[in-house]
Amino acid sequence: MANILVTLLNFALVLNIVLSSPAPDAVSKKCPFRGRFYYDNRFCTCNRETDEIQCKDRVNEYKDELQVTQLQSVHVTCEPASVFDLDCSHTCVCDAEGSSALCAYNYKKCTEDQAKELLNQCTPGSILNDDCNTCVCDESGKPVCTKLDCDLAYSGRSPNGEVICVPDTSYILHCNECGCSFDGQGSYCNKMGCSPFYSVYHESLTNVTTTCEPKKKYESGCQECYCGDSGKYALCIGIECDENSEPTNTIEKCLPGSIVTKDCNSCVCNDDGEAVCTQLPCDLKFNKV
Repeated sequence: MANILVTLLNFALVLNIVLSSPAPDAVSKKCPFRGRFYYDNRFCTCNRETDEIQCKDRVNEYKDELQVTQLQSVHVTCEPASVFDLDCSHTCVCDAEGSSALCAYNYKKCTEDQAKELLNQCTPGSILNDDCNTCVCDESGKPVCTKLDCDLAYSGRSPNGEVICVPDTSYILHCNECGCSFDGQGSYCNKMGCSPFYSVYHESLTNVTTTCEPKKKYESGCQECYCGDSGKYALCIGIECDENSEPTNTIEKCLPGSIVTKDCNSCVCNDDGEAVCTQLPCDLKFNKV
């Protein structure tokens, strides 16, 4: 019992330091998360020798991505300063008030039934997957997901001449690097495979609801898109662009099915054009390495 109390006190100290530290050098001596996680465009790990949280800056400048491994903040009732499993894939540290928690992906695999259960009722602010799509849980406990037709995307060849990817581009699909044919009706992926809990990156293929000229390829902000036959949707991928340019897809007005960012948080745009975002505080301080 004494050991358990000491452990809880240590984690209480960790949480207090992580949440209130005014400077990067004031870091915890105990690390609550045993794994790699993503925070504010940086990959972070727990140093097993010093037991400190250390982060490395990202190499590329792309920001619009949704990483299931990113640090998350969820509204949940929990025992203050306790460490607990939120679900089959996330371990959390409860705050001092017992009303919210910081959570990180724990690299456990959910069963198919567990994954379906999460899609039916998820924890607001959490990130989860639905086949090749990634979702953010809204305040009502329902997932808001990207809108890619997974069966068509996985097929590799359109059965009826329909475009299945942005013509003559490369992109990411379910962790795999893929190439699209010049007419957009065929694709080839390296089929490396990945965990059921993967990431939707800036370069990932997405399907957004929009108004566009049918069967035309075009650029919009940091996206390269191909407009569908109806002119009411487009397949898009991220492209390199000036990160200081004015964004055309924002949390105030976004394209349904698209991914946008807000400070250190990632969002999915719902059918009403409103961004549903993760709820992470963006002033956390960690050691830079």
